[in-house]
Amino acid sequence: MGELKLKKQITSLELLDQVNLFRKEEYKEKLKDGTLTKAEKKKGKFTELLHKSLLDIIRDEFSEEITEQKILPSTYKDTTGRKLPMFILTLNQAKQVLLRESKYVRRAIIAYIEVLEQAIIDKAKSEWLLTRQQGKLVRREETDAIQELIEYAKRQGSEHSEKLYMTYSKLVNSLVGIKANSRDKVDFGILMIIRQLEDMFTRVITSSMENEIHYKEIYQICKKQGTQFIEIVNGNVKSLGYVN
Repeated sequence: MGELKLKKQITSLELLDQVNLFRKEEYKEKLKDGTLTKAEKKKGKFTELLHKSLLDIIRDEFSEEITEQKILPSTYKDTTGRKLPMFILTLNQAKQVLLRESKYVRRAIIAYIEVLEQAIIDKAKSEWLLTRQQGKLVRREETDAIQELIEYAKRQGSEHSEKLYMTYSKLVNSLVGIKANSRDKVDFGILMIIRQLEDMFTRVITSSMENEIHYKEIYQICKKQGTQFIEIVNGNVKSLGYVN
């Protein structure tokens, strides 16, 4: 099947290649097992699916989606440079087209599609881990800024400045709507928002200290800007997939 490309869609041409590949393999298996039909024996080779026929199947199977423009026709250039029609399908749509194929072909191509889907999952997981690592880097930058803020607050008369770590952590958790010590459970969407908030607070803390703003006022600025940011992303952060 060659090298698999990481993608969430498949063209009708690519699907055609897979169908004909496994139709040919099925023919070989049936020839070896002596289970060819009379028509297959008479023809002496597997029945190749033409791209035109596959396009007709897709148009029939997804007539409503095509009418509603949920599936859009595309084009490709053949070896002579002519522009010809094709469709770009999601992996699930490709599986649906296969309902008209034999069990052998269906199983083989669904296995192929599942490899594509697993590749997407694996890539997402690796990006997730990378994002978490990057998130820790952002958190360290914020931690460094808060450490400076602790000393800054002490100079301004604070007697409990060491609690500022917890104060800012609680602020972020409150803004995104999660519980304490639950960041390892949140999904990609909330993790990205946490990163953005912590990066924002780092900048606010650093610039505010440079401008000699009182440490209590710095917190209020962070809270106000954080709240405005959450409102921009529609406020309901929980809808992005927080896991209890």
